[in-house]
Amino acid sequence: MLCAKPITLVDIDAIRPNEEVYAEQVDWLVNKIADEKIWRIPLTLDKDSLSIMDGHHRRTAALRLRLKRIPCLLLDYHEVDFISTHPSMQVTPLLVREFSLQGRLFPPKSTRHVFYGPLPTCNISLSLLRG
Repeated sequence: MLCAKPITLVDIDAIRPNEEVYAEQVDWLVNKIADEKIWRIPLTLDKDSLSIMDGHHRRTAALRLRLKRIPCLLLDYHEVDFISTHPSMQVTPLLVREFSLQGRLFPPKSTRHVFYGPLPTCNISLSLLRG
């Protein structure tokens, strides 16, 4: 059950993106998170590579908010369904890991991860994540 998995604070520099983001979505998230002063939704990461499964926009918002750590849920690819939505190539979990380790980025929303059950939420103060 995913909601029983622990949320881990991960150093933002260790998290490996693999997709570009939409700037307007990041702007909206930065304003929302800054207004609330609370981080509510953890990123989901591949536990082996720390590549992002879900949360590229939230990671970019965290960078803009100068957070040092981000709440994350560490998962294995056998715990999710993976869907490639890239318009011209078949993306696989292995390719996602390779891109993230090489610092290469797919276009926004090139992949989709479907989780088996509810993901946990959190209410963590931004001041804790900055320190």
